[in-house]
Amino acid sequence: MYDDGNGGFFGAGTTLCISLKDPKAVKDFLDTQIERLEKYEEDGGNVDLPIYPFRVEKNEGSLIVFDVYGEGGLAMQYGAVQVIDNWLVIGIMPQSVESFYLRTQRKLPSWTPDREHQTALDALPKEFTSITMMSPRDSYQMITNLVTPFLPAIQAGVLQSGLVGEDDDLPFYVEDIPPAELITNPMFPNVTVTTRDEHGTTYTTRTSTLGIPMLGGNGNLSAVAGTGVVVALLLPAVQQAREAARRSASKNNLKQILLSMHNYHDTFGYFPRGTVDAEKLKPEQRLSWCYSILPFIEQAPLYERLSKLEKEKWNSDKSKPLTSVKIPTYLNPAIPSKAKVAETHYAGMAGVGKDAPLLKTDHPRAGVFGYNRVTRIRDLTDGTSNTIAVTEVNKKLGPWAQGGGSTIRSLTKKPYINGPDGIGGPWGGGGGVHAAFADGSVRFISEDIDPSVMKALVTIRGGETIGEF
Repeated sequence: MYDDGNGGFFGAGTTLCISLKDPKAVKDFLDTQIERLEKYEEDGGNVDLPIYPFRVEKNEGSLIVFDVYGEGGLAMQYGAVQVIDNWLVIGIMPQSVESFYLRTQRKLPSWTPDREHQTALDALPKEFTSITMMSPRDSYQMITNLVTPFLPAIQAGVLQSGLVGEDDDLPFYVEDIPPAELITNPMFPNVTVTTRDEHGTTYTTRTSTLGIPMLGGNGNLSAVAGTGVVVALLLPAVQQAREAARRSASKNNLKQILLSMHNYHDTFGYFPRGTVDAEKLKPEQRLSWCYSILPFIEQAPLYERLSKLEKEKWNSDKSKPLTSVKIPTYLNPAIPSKAKVAETHYAGMAGVGKDAPLLKTDHPRAGVFGYNRVTRIRDLTDGTSNTIAVTEVNKKLGPWAQGGGSTIRSLTKKPYINGPDGIGGPWGGGGGVHAAFADGSVRFISEDIDPSVMKALVTIRGGETIGEF
């Protein structure tokens, strides 16, 4: 018994081949029964059978096919039988019986194992009573290709159902799905052999993924089981693709922030202070440097309205409606933001030590940002390409409008990346952080960086020699 992969979907290519000791006797028996039925009808007999056989001359002999009658007398053709050489061949569809005949005549190619199949066979017993061999790759590619065009409609249905909010991420988007061939590359043929001995029946299997002989084709898997496996295969690839997209988006945010800082510098002659000049307020009560660069990140109207409230607390009754506006540039797409306040996932670097935001510009532990510090490009004697200005943060997240620890960080405790200071990114695999340097470049820094190198990178005039990192 075998499933002809070219015989149709959903097992339509299933074929039973019975070895015959006397093929002529079997052929004569079948012909005799058909002739008796035909003669009975010719003599006026009424044959009322739910399954009616009739004979067609084909493949150098008689091919018997069957009409299966349903309700209302509707007939559908299923099943075919023919004696071919020393075999009685029985198929669900006549095409699989004919393909058997054509292979015996060498008019269609017989199957021979390729390198992948041979590798699978070499790992299994050499003698067996049955063998099941499936190549899941083609079917999973087909399912993936079928699902992809309908994904936008599925997404629309999910949104309309209210299962997720409009601001929430869907499980994945059509652009996240890699080519089907890339997803199925790790697959190899599934092979199962059956052996018998004095202890009973043993099944030995070598498989790469689920395959069930219901779909037909070369892959043989059910729609339900296959879809489940496709999802399992897709998710890691999709997650990897989405993380790459989020990394790229976060890097772009950092580049926009650095560009806005340089535009601010071009306008005022220095980088923005860590907090606005409002000496009567504590740093944590003031507006942050993120407010100062709003005109340069296409938020000029918001800046104009807030500029009238610079001397007030960032969360005063008048300021709060404005500081509650979420700014996309300040949000890392890889961090789900559920907070009621408008957060920032990026912070300016103040230098080294808890007192770093209070240090003067010429202090060796000072960074780009301080509460009242005015920093110019010429103050970065370590070099703009060796000085981190802004980094991603993943802990102690706070409002973009608030001065203090919400928008300024310094190195206080090791590990400096993904440690207690909250400097780090939400990235899987190799942990680390995207950092924007004062020259406008954005680089990924591993959490395994030498702490002394990290300290040198966040100061503007430490005078250290920085090697590779």
